[in-house]
Amino acid sequence: MATEQIQGWSGGRDAFAAMLEIPGVSESLVWTARQRLATFVTPMPVCLRDGAQFYLRPILPGDSQRLARLSPRTVYRRFMGVPGKRMITYLFEVDYLEHFAWALTDEPDGLVVADARFIRHTDEPDSAELAFTVGDDYQGRGIGTLLMEALSVSAHASGVRRFTASVLAENHAMRSILNRYGARWKSDGPGVVTTILDVPHTRDLNLSPRASIQIDVATRQMVQALC
Repeated sequence: MATEQIQGWSGGRDAFAAMLEIPGVSESLVWTARQRLATFVTPMPVCLRDGAQFYLRPILPGDSQRLARLSPRTVYRRFMGVPGKRMITYLFEVDYLEHFAWALTDEPDGLVVADARFIRHTDEPDSAELAFTVGDDYQGRGIGTLLMEALSVSAHASGVRRFTASVLAENHAMRSILNRYGARWKSDGPGVVTTILDVPHTRDLNLSPRASIQIDVATRQMVQALC
């Protein structure tokens, strides 16, 4: 018995070609295919500075049900409010091209302890807004830095050359991470600051060569699959 909406098509090549002429169908098929491909990316083991091992993989739609605990303060720092259902769907159903996201888990199929993403600016496709969230019980261990570097590798593989960020001025943890990569901040309204920085070059990252290659390959697998 189906528990979710089922989509499909029937008919031969001509029927398929006709379906592709319907506005939005082609884009929807590509989006679905990329999500399916993401499920086949093997979680990559990565080590923190304290030696603990976690696993990096593409974020998936079901991850919204596997999130580590986020305190109201952490949620506010990340979203500057409480995200609604539509926002949650947007965050976990990504296309990996305009909106790319990694999940960090405690086991290959375990709890999502953190996530990181970049979203291209429509008017500047080589520039993207970045953000990451780390569960309260996992903060202060270098996960944010690890995710920043993973995003940097993926950005280069995706043709993104600049990151932008908009954060609460009081979010010193996020600001400290970005400061290491050349962030220069300016006010953008009460309590909010923004920055623009070049995506760090892979040679300037602390990721192991093996991890960098794995992240690059996984990114290209999803981004270029149907281009």
